[in-house]
Amino acid sequence: MAGTKAVLIGLAAVAVITGFSAWKYWPAPAVRSEAAFKHAATPLPAGPRLVLPVIALEPAALEEKVAAFRDLKSRAERGERVAQRELADTYATCFSARFTADEVARGEVPALLSVSTPESVAVALQIVAKRVADCQAVGSGNLFPSIDKLYAEAARNGDLLAQMAVITRGGQALGPAESTRLLQRVIASNDPVAAFNMGQLILGGRPRTSQLKYDKVLEGPVSSLAWEIAACRMGLDCGPGSTVMDDACLFSGICTHQTYEEHARSCSLPSARSGSLDQQIEEITRLFKEQCPPPQTERDGVCSLRVE
Repeated sequence: MAGTKAVLIGLAAVAVITGFSAWKYWPAPAVRSEAAFKHAATPLPAGPRLVLPVIALEPAALEEKVAAFRDLKSRAERGERVAQRELADTYATCFSARFTADEVARGEVPALLSVSTPESVAVALQIVAKRVADCQAVGSGNLFPSIDKLYAEAARNGDLLAQMAVITRGGQALGPAESTRLLQRVIASNDPVAAFNMGQLILGGRPRTSQLKYDKVLEGPVSSLAWEIAACRMGLDCGPGSTVMDDACLFSGICTHQTYEEHARSCSLPSARSGSLDQQIEEITRLFKEQCPPPQTERDGVCSLRVE
């Protein structure tokens, strides 16, 4: 089991990065085309082939999902920034799930057999099958080109989670001023999803603000985990059946934990680092608690009264 701790399994090599919905916000390399994912596809060793379960939605349930998707797409086309980001999230989730299903059909997911227990393999395939079933509402066709475009549109329209997705997916290196503004916006949002995504963003670029109170929660080998666990403690659903836990299963090949904090501490944290992790979680939590008291709001790091 020790060998699984640093493995990103082929099952979800293409996943969604930031944004929260049926989608995913897990760290992954920036990718420009489907061809970039072919590195994960190699023939299975001799033995039983994996079989993806088939989940059939009831007609009424499928009709409801189709209607919800059409409404989401319509709102995105009208320029609603949250809808644009949620549509990008949906496309990313569906692209990843379908890609994985195709790999399984070709017998090309060796990592599941090489680093996972049979129990974890079964859970992972069930998650993928559920996502494939839900994605029937999205229709067919190549979804990949639309993902970055939608995130970019939502980001231009001011959506914080989309802006973080653009940074993470593009591998952008932020300067101190940009890093400071972004971190202040995340804290001011008091949004556990944004906090979790900050953990993802740290993995990709290690932002620096040149301000000690911020940089001490951005630096070090456990800062990414600290932000993610702090987000769970802030109220993000990180329990069984949550998107966070499903993604953790798909990306690590370990699907036996009950909470994300348990998963992260067990799979990603050297025992010698536990004290440092706890300290950073406390620092991150303190930053959120020290937000501007209502009716004041924060703008560029300064508290001021709202202007109605």
